[in-house]
Amino acid sequence: MFEISAIRKNKISFEDYDFKQDLELRLFLSKLDKNSVSVLEEIIYSSLKTAIDKILKNLEISKIELIKILKNFEKFNLLKIENENIEIDKKIRNFFEFECQRFDKNFKEDLYFVSRLLQKIPIHVLPIWYYLPRSSNNIFNSIIEKFFKTPNLYKRYLDNIEHETPLFTFAIQEIFKSENFTIETKLIKDKFSFTDEELTEALIFLELNFICFVTYVEIDCEYIETATLFTEYKTFLNHLKTFKTIEIKDLDNLIKKRDSDFGFVQDMHFVLESLQKPSEIKSIKDKLKKHISKIDPKIHIANSYLDSVIDKLIKIKYVSFKDNILSKNDSSNEWLLMDNEKKVLHLYYHPLNTFQYENFNEISLKEAEKSISKVINCGYVYFDDFIINSFANVSEERSIELKPFGKSYKYVFPTYNIEETKFIKSVIFDRLFEAGIVSIGSIKAKDCFRVTKLGKLLFEEV
Repeated sequence: MFEISAIRKNKISFEDYDFKQDLELRLFLSKLDKNSVSVLEEIIYSSLKTAIDKILKNLEISKIELIKILKNFEKFNLLKIENENIEIDKKIRNFFEFECQRFDKNFKEDLYFVSRLLQKIPIHVLPIWYYLPRSSNNIFNSIIEKFFKTPNLYKRYLDNIEHETPLFTFAIQEIFKSENFTIETKLIKDKFSFTDEELTEALIFLELNFICFVTYVEIDCEYIETATLFTEYKTFLNHLKTFKTIEIKDLDNLIKKRDSDFGFVQDMHFVLESLQKPSEIKSIKDKLKKHISKIDPKIHIANSYLDSVIDKLIKIKYVSFKDNILSKNDSSNEWLLMDNEKKVLHLYYHPLNTFQYENFNEISLKEAEKSISKVINCGYVYFDDFIINSFANVSEERSIELKPFGKSYKYVFPTYNIEETKFIKSVIFDRLFEAGIVSIGSIKAKDCFRVTKLGKLLFEEV
C-alpha cells in the first residue's frame, strides 16, 4: 500500500487529453431538460439508422418538439437528419452514452464508473497525473491501492489536498456537512461567481482529483446538477451511522470494578503507603483487600485484582520483590505526590508499562485503544454489543478494505475471531481501566464499561 506521506500533488493537465470535447459535451448535457434526456436515451438504444417516427412512438412529445430536440443534437454531430430518418454517429454516441447515465435515477458514481471515466484519458498519461509506478500491470488497480484501498486512506488523501485550492476546500467542506454528502453544484457556482463553462471545468477538475462526482437528480420534472462522494465511500459513511452501540439505561444491578474512576492508581498508592518498611506480600494483599472492602463494600475483590495492582508496581519498578518480600523503591516518591489524574497519565505513558499480548503489536494496541472513541458520548455499554460495532484494525486481516465483487467494489467490515476479541477486551478492561480511561463493571454477569471524563479528553478527537 502507498504511504499517504508519499502522495504528492496530482499533476492533472487538461492539455493531456481532448478536454475541449469533454467540456463542450458536459456543458451541453448540463442544460438538457427532461424531454431532451428522454430523446437522448432513445437515440442511445436505437440502431445507427432509424426513422424519426420510430423514436417518436416511445415518447410523450409532439413530432415538432422531437425534431427541435434532434436538431439540437445534430449541432453536436451526434446525428444527421435526412428527411424522416436520422443517422447516428457511433463514436459520438459512445461519449453521450457514458455521460447520459448520470441522469438515471439508479446511477451509481462508483469506482467502476470512475474506471470508465478515466478511459477518456490516454493510459500513458495516468501514471504522470497520479504519480503511479510506470511498471504497473494494471493502472486502475494502482489507483485503488493509492487512493481508495481503505476509508482511512481516502480520508487522509482528502485531508492532504483539501487546502491546495479554495475550490477543493469549499467542495470538501460543503459535501461533508451536507445531507447524504451531496450538494447542488449551484453552491460552487455562486461561491466563486463562475460562468456555466467555468463551473463545468471546475467539476471536471474535481472529478479527476477524485473529490466528488456529478450526477443529476430529477425534482419536479427538472434536473438538478449535484456533486457527491463516490458511492462506496458514501455507503461506508452512511453504514457507520447505523452502527450504534446502545447505552445501558438500567444500571440498578451495576457492580463496578472500582467506584472511583481512579481506583486502580489509588490502590497502587495505598500499597506504596503501606510499605513504610519491607513486608510480606500476603500481608500487603490482606491490607489492600480490607481497604477496598471498606471504601467499596458492594464489590467482590478477586485475588487476581490484588495481584494485578502489585504486579504493576513491580513492573514499573516502584517496588521490588524478593523472597516473598515487597519493598518500596525511591523511584515512587515523586509519583506519590501527584494528584490522581497525573498519576494515571504517568502510568499510562510510563515506558515500562508495556502491554504485551502474543500475536499483536503496538499498532494493534493503538487501534484497540482508539476503538472506544465510538462510544465516547455513551454511558455504560455492554462489551458484547460494543465489539459487534467495533472496527479496530488490530490485524491486517481485520482492516476495513475495499474488496471487488464482480465489476463493483465494497468496503468490507471486519469480524473478530476469539483471540482478537480477547485482545481488545484485555486492552479496554485492563490497560485502559488501570489508566482511568474507562470505568468497568458488570450487570448480571455481563461485562460493561464507559469512557471516563479523562478518557473523553484523550480520545475525543481520535
